[in-house]
Amino acid sequence: MHRTYPHFSDFVNKIDDPLDDRLKVDKTSIRETSGLSEERYEMTDSGASNPSVAITGAGSGLGRELALKLADKGYRVFGTALSPAEVDDLATATGGRVALSVADITDETAVAEWVDSVTNQLGARGLDVLISNAGILTPGPLEVLSLAAIKREYEVNVFGALAVINAFLPSLRTSGGRIVAIGAMTGRFPLPFNGPSSSTKAALEALADVYRAELKAEMYTLVLMIAEFGVCFLKFRFQESYYF
Repeated sequence: MHRTYPHFSDFVNKIDDPLDDRLKVDKTSIRETSGLSEERYEMTDSGASNPSVAITGAGSGLGRELALKLADKGYRVFGTALSPAEVDDLATATGGRVALSVADITDETAVAEWVDSVTNQLGARGLDVLISNAGILTPGPLEVLSLAAIKREYEVNVFGALAVINAFLPSLRTSGGRIVAIGAMTGRFPLPFNGPSSSTKAALEALADVYRAELKAEMYTLVLMIAEFGVCFLKFRFQESYYF
């Protein structure tokens, strides 16, 4: 039985805020463009008219919960996973509505193959939403953590995110899509024994700011959603300033 994360529920429910409210950037909303119902999206036979989303790190944790949520709303969900077991798990849990691929986002070749597969399936419509969610955590004192472990976290949390975003930009241009980057409280408030996470999430937030500025002329939207963990809960924070 797959592990569940009840503390993700509030955060996952908030995903509707940056995805559905596209009128803030002078675009037609996902619901209007797709012709889907207000209360619940219904999948068509082919799914070709449904909005699409690609999620990195969708095989477990928050990524899995987001995949389940969006599949339930009728999105065509694509994602990366770390093992065939994760792929099979989500396919079974959603009746085949989520298509995961085993891909290491630190491997540029694997990223290119996954992105090509997704964009070929989407065709001329392009990708509506990219959620850059994949990330790892390397806790411990900086004095004792190996450089290899710290570099690995940067490869996943920063360079992997860059590779995926850049690879999907042509497809996102086609649809006028939206990019959602999953940040963390530690990116703004560094914590002891959490140096790699604090620094990689700070770097991700800086890159999100740069992407927003660079892509603004093309009517992109890049949203940074910040997951804030407390003692036993996860809190969502979203600011209007994250919209163009």
